[in-house]
Amino acid sequence: MGEAFAWCLYFQRIPAVTARIETSFHQPIPIGTRPHIRAWITGQRRKLFDARAEVRIDNANGPPAAESTAVLYPVPRQQSADRRIQWRLHEQHSSGS
Repeated sequence: MGEAFAWCLYFQRIPAVTARIETSFHQPIPIGTRPHIRAWITGQRRKLFDARAEVRIDNANGPPAAESTAVLYPVPRQQSADRRIQWRLHEQHSSGS
């Protein structure tokens, strides 16, 4: 669900990192099931964004198997771009390319 939170802001062209996340698991998610993950922004306080997410199993309308709340902190665009470059260099180095 952490990645789903990041995509919520990324699609709004706001790169961000998770400052805090709390997750409640209501039931196990069996291997081979198809989880439906939804995340959305619930508010903004100064620079911080509040968000919620949920995972449902097999059916997008079924009961939630897990729920999360998070606080996200936006990072400057240049810092985000620098981080992507560092990650690509790390991947190339790790793969031996």
